[in-house]
Amino acid sequence: MPANDPCKHAPELAQGVSVTERPTTSESTSDTPTRFGAGAAGVTTAEAETIARQYFGLEVAARPLAGEKDAIFRLRGNGGDYLLKIAHAQADEATWELVTSALLHLETHAPDLPVQRVIHTLGGSHQLQITTQAGERRWARLTTYLEGEPLGRSPSSGVLRTDIGRSLARTATALETFAHPAAYRHVMWDIARASGAHQMLRELPSMPDYGLLEGVFERFETSLVQRLTPLRRSVLHNDFNTDNVLVTSDKRGVAGVLDFDDLVVTQVVNDLAATAYGYVGTGDDPLGPALDVVRGYHQESPLLQEEIVLIPDLMQVRLVMYLVISEWLSVRSPQNRAYLTRKASLAWEQLRRLSSIPADVATDRILRTCTI
Repeated sequence: MPANDPCKHAPELAQGVSVTERPTTSESTSDTPTRFGAGAAGVTTAEAETIARQYFGLEVAARPLAGEKDAIFRLRGNGGDYLLKIAHAQADEATWELVTSALLHLETHAPDLPVQRVIHTLGGSHQLQITTQAGERRWARLTTYLEGEPLGRSPSSGVLRTDIGRSLARTATALETFAHPAAYRHVMWDIARASGAHQMLRELPSMPDYGLLEGVFERFETSLVQRLTPLRRSVLHNDFNTDNVLVTSDKRGVAGVLDFDDLVVTQVVNDLAATAYGYVGTGDDPLGPALDVVRGYHQESPLLQEEIVLIPDLMQVRLVMYLVISEWLSVRSPQNRAYLTRKASLAWEQLRRLSSIPADVATDRILRTCTI
């Protein structure tokens, strides 16, 4: 950021009203303001409108959207829609810059990829700091607003799931040439960090099916991690879940990719497994829907055999991580248990169905999927 950029030292703004905190990453484009948690973000719509006017020259009306620790606003006016994201007070510059830099990289290296585009300030900066009346310094970023229906509200088809796999692969390919020191960080949801969730499980001795959960972690630590560690790594999205994908009006393709806040250097296959596990079915063929995602990815960016054979096990690991981490967080935030564990019943069923498939059967099916 240039030393003389007026955005570097923004004046104090009016006292903020908190925006709800969510412990899971989501940069929703839903027009329904969230009602979760104590609301630590502390930024008002008036402040958002002032930022847009003073630093971007935009006369807009702001509306708060669902966020996590950050404050997120949809801005409408000046002939367009925008998304203003203001970091929580504890956000560090390096992590904020990581995401901003990744978006700028994708704009240059993957112009056809449907991701938000960074809007520069009047002074030419791609991000800025504001100071609240309480004296908190906050990082802020303005981007374009992506239209589309959140995938979580739409029933998925094989065609759509295949396109999700392709879109994930295109995103991963575009990020192969991106590097940033902050990407080498600890992200709780990274499959490579599953041992951290294992430690959480040891603090939850009353969890149901404890033996099943423990067994998945033990297999990861005694067998899978040795096979996983030497595999290809890159900076990856790491959170391509149904909340972060927008779909086209005909429900046949991806219209937008949101939320790069979990961006991290990890194994390529982890990024795929962390997406495909969400599509494990509860019907007669639980593996089939997830294989649609794998098929689309492999068609776009061929996987190595040593990666392919790990996918069923890594999907199990990611399911167990979700169940354990969400429970661990809810113990520490009991008032938010309903929100944190809202997908737990489905995840338990997915895990039980997936773990019931013999390993050789799952491996054979996924290998055949990637040779079709």
